[in-house]
Amino acid sequence: MSRSGPGASRSAPEPTVEERRVTILVTGARGNVGRHVVEGLVRKGARVRALTRDPARAGFSDGVEVVRGDLSRLDSCRTALEGVTAMYLFPLAYRTSDVQSFADVAVNTEVPGLAAEAGVRRIVLLSSNAVLYGADEHHQQAEAAVEASGLEYTHLRSGEFAMNKLFGWGESIRKEGVVRSGFPEVVGVPIHQADVAAVAVVALLEDGHQGRGYELTGPQALTEREQVGEIAAGCGRGIRFEELTPEQARENWLAQGMPAEVVDEMMAHSAHFAEKAPVVRNTVQEVTGRPARTLRQWAADHAKLFR
Repeated sequence: MSRSGPGASRSAPEPTVEERRVTILVTGARGNVGRHVVEGLVRKGARVRALTRDPARAGFSDGVEVVRGDLSRLDSCRTALEGVTAMYLFPLAYRTSDVQSFADVAVNTEVPGLAAEAGVRRIVLLSSNAVLYGADEHHQQAEAAVEASGLEYTHLRSGEFAMNKLFGWGESIRKEGVVRSGFPEVVGVPIHQADVAAVAVVALLEDGHQGRGYELTGPQALTEREQVGEIAAGCGRGIRFEELTPEQARENWLAQGMPAEVVDEMMAHSAHFAEKAPVVRNTVQEVTGRPARTLRQWAADHAKLFR
């Protein structure tokens, strides 16, 4: 029988809906994937804290808590982690604002441990499927650090981002309406960054994804020649394809100002996929319940950047 009146035991009041909402920290929040993670979490009703070096330029929707922080400065990370339940971790910390070489990049190997100390329960890491064939030391180190933290984790092992087409081909398309490639028949399965983010949102909010390494790809295997055709159709302009030798392609990238070590890594990836074509994975649909966006859809979403 329950008691009432003075001295009666009282149960704690039920937490409000707002109190039950978890706080999720998104690092790399202004990045190509991070921005989509922030907005996806907001749509799901999560309380979101966005970490950025420049809050004044954040431009997020109402309700997002924007905090100043830098993944290369652990003191700012400690502050940002207070009261956080789960976090989306961008794997790299840039020592300079104008990254020119791998020497300007550090791996966030200490952040997962800080998260564990702060009481975070879950980390979703942006990784790379290059770890599956023994490449990309940076992402291998990041995955190892996350696993060593003892927290629930999900690795998002993304394949090639469609955004790389903008970085590699955007200038020549805008200025000349041409793409020059030394690997015309090499197959790729580029993925829309919003699809990577959609998987991240599910893994952050839902159970059942812990301890998983999700390989993420787009829905189509396309040669570079075919990719140019899809981008042309998506952005609504004619694009000519010009075939180069691999050596000419390397010189072309260097002439665009890309650091030699980055160019060499790109060449190595192209050589790898020339020998072993990447496989289309259906992970995006399996996790999110909807198909991954095509390269043509991605190009339509970014059409103004090709003009």
